[in-house]
Amino acid sequence: MKERLAALARRLQPWLAAAVLAALPLVFLRLGWERDLDHALALARREAQLPFEQFRHNLQQNGRLEMAISGYGEAVVANLGKGPDAEERLRGELATLKGRFPGTFEIACFRPDGSLIASLSDLHHWHEALDGFGRDRIALVNGDPTPMWRHLPAYRPFLGCFRARKIRDFVSWRGALSSFHRRRGYSFLTTAHPGRPWFLLWVNLPEDIREFGYRFWMTWQPPLTPDTQIAIVDLRQPLENLSARLASSPAVLHHALLRLGQEEDGCLFDGGWIWSQAVISPAKRVVMARPDAPLAAWQEAWRRLDRGLALLFLAGTAAGAFCLGRADRWSLRVKILVLFLYTSGVPLGLLALAARGLLADREVLLQNRRFQVQEDILGEAARLPLERLSLFEAVLRHHLGPPLPRGARAVPEAIARVQRFLKVLHPELCQLFDAQGRNLVNQVAGFRRELAPVTQIMGMLARQRAAEINGTDPGLQDATKEQALRATLESMGIDLEPFTAMLEENVNHFTFSTLANSAAHYLVFRLLDLAGRNPASLVILWGRDELFEDLPRHLLRFASHCGEIKVGAALEWFVRTPDFPAGKEIQPLNLAARRQAAAVHRTLPWASGSLLMSGIFAPENDEHVYFAASTDQAIQADLRFLAWRLGATGIGLVAFGLALGLLLSRQFLRPLGRFGEGLTAIRARDFRKRLPVEGGDEFARLAETYNTVLEGMADLEVARIVQETFFPREPLRAAGWEVFGSTLSASRVGGDYFDYFPLPDGRWLLVIGDITGHGVAASLGVAMAKAVVCHPGNPDHPSGIMTLMNGMVMGGLEQSRMMTCFLAIFDPRDGRFVATNAGHNFPYLVGPGAAGEMAIRHPMLGFKTRKPFEEVAWTLGPDDWICLYTDGLIEALGLDGASIGYEEFRAGLPGWRRPDATATHDAIRSWHAARRAVPALDDDATLVILQRSHPPDR
Repeated sequence: MKERLAALARRLQPWLAAAVLAALPLVFLRLGWERDLDHALALARREAQLPFEQFRHNLQQNGRLEMAISGYGEAVVANLGKGPDAEERLRGELATLKGRFPGTFEIACFRPDGSLIASLSDLHHWHEALDGFGRDRIALVNGDPTPMWRHLPAYRPFLGCFRARKIRDFVSWRGALSSFHRRRGYSFLTTAHPGRPWFLLWVNLPEDIREFGYRFWMTWQPPLTPDTQIAIVDLRQPLENLSARLASSPAVLHHALLRLGQEEDGCLFDGGWIWSQAVISPAKRVVMARPDAPLAAWQEAWRRLDRGLALLFLAGTAAGAFCLGRADRWSLRVKILVLFLYTSGVPLGLLALAARGLLADREVLLQNRRFQVQEDILGEAARLPLERLSLFEAVLRHHLGPPLPRGARAVPEAIARVQRFLKVLHPELCQLFDAQGRNLVNQVAGFRRELAPVTQIMGMLARQRAAEINGTDPGLQDATKEQALRATLESMGIDLEPFTAMLEENVNHFTFSTLANSAAHYLVFRLLDLAGRNPASLVILWGRDELFEDLPRHLLRFASHCGEIKVGAALEWFVRTPDFPAGKEIQPLNLAARRQAAAVHRTLPWASGSLLMSGIFAPENDEHVYFAASTDQAIQADLRFLAWRLGATGIGLVAFGLALGLLLSRQFLRPLGRFGEGLTAIRARDFRKRLPVEGGDEFARLAETYNTVLEGMADLEVARIVQETFFPREPLRAAGWEVFGSTLSASRVGGDYFDYFPLPDGRWLLVIGDITGHGVAASLGVAMAKAVVCHPGNPDHPSGIMTLMNGMVMGGLEQSRMMTCFLAIFDPRDGRFVATNAGHNFPYLVGPGAAGEMAIRHPMLGFKTRKPFEEVAWTLGPDDWICLYTDGLIEALGLDGASIGYEEFRAGLPGWRRPDATATHDAIRSWHAARRAVPALDDDATLVILQRSHPPDR
């Protein structure tokens, strides 16, 4: 088992090494791709959030009841078109509306001329009045308000008390409360387009108006995306039905709702889905969900990458194992070159990955720096309107700041100063009130309709503050008037308390406010006389449109000092500067900026690069969002320069590696190449080759050793050549018999000896032996044995010749060396075989189907003994043959790691016989070569075969 495990480990070793070498660069490659894939996932998820953010913003802005119904009504009328089939299309739209919201809507439809379409109208008991209202409205739209003024009281039962107050509300589309009750509590009147029908719609208000507004708005909105699911979730109800609508399990939906909580900003990525919500109430919310396609694409990209890396790993491992399995055939020079290329290629690959990451980090750093610059610029740009107002304040203080004279001259002086001020600046509203609240100067350039009811209360506030400063009593009558005015304003939907409190907190400074649906900057200036009394007060207003109408020009002038950065401002969706590089692309940024106080930043694809955009919300500037945008051309130029520097560094490292390789080649590989030349010379048996000795390092000492070894190998070569002349090279044939043998030496000069030659009387002498040891000393013993055996004066019987050889061994060889020997004389004429043995392996006499030992026992030659050499005779039949061998043939290691052994060799002999001795010899040699574990031998292996050349037929 241990041997099998060891063999398995040897076979697996190159595969394991190749796997490690192939995996190392692939691991770093995967780490490099991980960054890119994660960055792509973040960008894709950011893009996936944009439809949710826009939908949620539109829902929150337009999902209010009045906005949802007005958007629906105007869209229906606009899509009806003109012609006789417009009424049928209107019928279908209204039927769909009532079918979706049964019992919620009541509708009156009118033709383009204002006549009532009775078949499409509810409120049957008011059809006559509705018909008159429709005709009067068309007259009003065409410029004749008289019929509407005359008949307006008759329309109040279905118009309601809130709508029936001003006929101008009937000119265009308008929605308003129409009752104090939920039944027909809200009504909406569509625009009367020429040639198109229009309608008046009443809403029976449900309990949860906000939920109804959201639900109604979502009914006529186009799908967010084809795969988006939207549902209104009531947390008090089971989630099973809703989970089916949202294409998720109840557990996933429950987990997503828990993580969302009351949060409305942003999106949640959970369970393979993208979740977002708009909260209606603590128990209800609009939940939006869509599959997390970026995550699926990211996972698929990882799968493709892993498959590709796995294929590369398998290919690299197979190629590496193939090369490592044949590395023993490579020269050391080639191995070092391959190792150098691998060990230098992997760091260069890592350097490339590091450079790639460095470029990405550098790009992020430069973008953040640009964003910071743009944020600073936006802060300055947002202060432009405020700086203009500060300039107005300075001009106002210059003209009105000095104290007024005492007494009766104070008010005329105040009027004169205000008139001089109005010649310099032209606010949309300028009103001067005296201490009694009388309006002394009243210049209104705009907001006349909106602020007309407010003028009296401004005068009353001026009178109250003057009374407090001057220490006088305002009187009961003024308090009564103030209460009446407040009630009037509140009935108009104007809450005066926050407005007046804001003015009092910011006396002599501009403050922004929205009053009566008009956004403007207000300033209240107290004019004091030399005695510290307040004889007059000034109210000034600059409206949004007037104050910001020059904003594009100011921003362009400001942006001219900002280099490549362009600056703009947006109110709702309108970009205020004509050269601003983006249009609709700012919508997501606009939404994000309005949701948070800090600046927001985005990177958008733009032309051949990217557009870096920043936005900041300025609520003090009429809720404008200021934008800064710039291309990334300078950043890309910086990155290209950095990439060039990194590339130059990489080329320098490659050049350094090549120079190091050349130096290594000269100092290390060149000597190895010389040693390769020396090995080639040895293979060619050219022992005259000498290596140059340079320096005193290991290579020099190795060259000296090589030269010394080659000198000795020259002597060994001579000995080998001499020894090879001792052995017969051709078979010996006579009388149908044939003998043939060979030897394979474990060293270039071995210790085995065999010989066969004919004697003068026609017999053959066969001898095989094994001298202990190898090399020149053993070769010398072989030569001496050859001399003894071939001496012409030898006895004619084997034991006599063996006695002579024993004397040679004991007298001519070193005492530490001995020799085994089997010697025989064979007569091919009669098949008589007479042999003697001195400690040699017993030859095998092989007959049909069996092989037996030719056992003759005697100590080896060189061993002191008085025992005479025994002779044994055999007569060989026509099918008999003899196999003589040395122990190197038997003791060679087989494929199983154990010696081949006598039994296996003996058992195979009958089957290896061939027609002649040479063929039989080759068959045994072929089997032996296939049976050995390694080609090299640990001991000399000699084989001699004696057999009849052509056995007779039977």
